[in-house]
Amino acid sequence: MAIEHVGAEIGQWYLDLRSGERIRVVGLDDRSQMIEIQSFGGDLDEVDPQAWSTLPLTRCPEPEDGSGPLDDVETDDWSDWGRRGLSRPDVLARLGYV
Repeated sequence: MAIEHVGAEIGQWYLDLRSGERIRVVGLDDRSQMIEIQSFGGDLDEVDPQAWSTLPLTRCPEPEDGSGPLDDVETDDWSDWGRRGLSRPDVLARLGYV
């Protein structure tokens, strides 16, 4: 996979080719110019634009299992939400992960 020099796009997932970690851009702070990111595991961080431009990133699709940031959610909880008529994307959106 080739390294892309990609601009940060809110909502886009990226694969760090060095670490293998998936991250998603969750915000761009106009005041500080920082790029706000969230790892698949749920960790939040900020990266300045200069550092972002040096990261070995490539765009990647959204992970199939969107529960990564919700490590304390039991599988049974998904079925409970399903009985309430909510899909995984609905639940993740309500919790602010989408």
